[in-house]
Amino acid sequence: MAGYFDIPIILWLKHLAGDWWIFNYSIYCLSDNHLLKGGIFLAVFWGFWFRTSGDQNRTRAFLLSALAGGLLAIALNQAVMMITPLRPRPYAAHLPGIDFPFNLGIAARNSFPSDHAALFFALATGLWFISRRMGIAAYLYTAIAICIPRIYLGLHYPSDLLAGAVIGIASACLVSGTRLREVIASPLLAWEKKYPPAFYAAFFVFSYQLATLFDDLRALGNWAHTISRVL
Repeated sequence: MAGYFDIPIILWLKHLAGDWWIFNYSIYCLSDNHLLKGGIFLAVFWGFWFRTSGDQNRTRAFLLSALAGGLLAIALNQAVMMITPLRPRPYAAHLPGIDFPFNLGIAARNSFPSDHAALFFALATGLWFISRRMGIAAYLYTAIAICIPRIYLGLHYPSDLLAGAVIGIASACLVSGTRLREVIASPLLAWEKKYPPAFYAAFFVFSYQLATLFDDLRALGNWAHTISRVL
């Protein structure tokens, strides 16, 4: 069921945007485009990784802990998703008086909480630890370009995104603490110095998967699950 403040926010967004097809289609393309979501975030991360000003080791340690925080956020988010009652996506819930522009075909998955909010707020928090200005920009970009389109299209209720944001920020803060940050970063930085080709090959693959919210790994997991059931 929708939270007590979910429906007014959805109605306000629908009223604000109207029913212009070009606008609706543009919002759909923005919401479905990995380049405009994870691609931008990971490009910023790589830029900070190779930045030569300041304490480079400290910056890289925070970047690695932020990525670990993103993984933790997704894991916690999935755990909450599995133990909470199924909450249909808003566009599939037949909310009275609300029509969404597209039938997106993913109604079977729990709407609560949001993977997108958990991951990108975790990454934004990691950037905030490195640069307050960049962190604020990342928070705003996550809220405006990633979260609001998901409300508008009926993929999530505002409360789904709020819960995901709390999970993401808490996860990033947890792993960015001094001790955990050192535990995570030290062996990876040592690997980068000793075997840079292997490190950067793995880092590239991991960055790509994170930017696409592990869509390829999820597809492989679904394939393996289907094959195992048939066999």
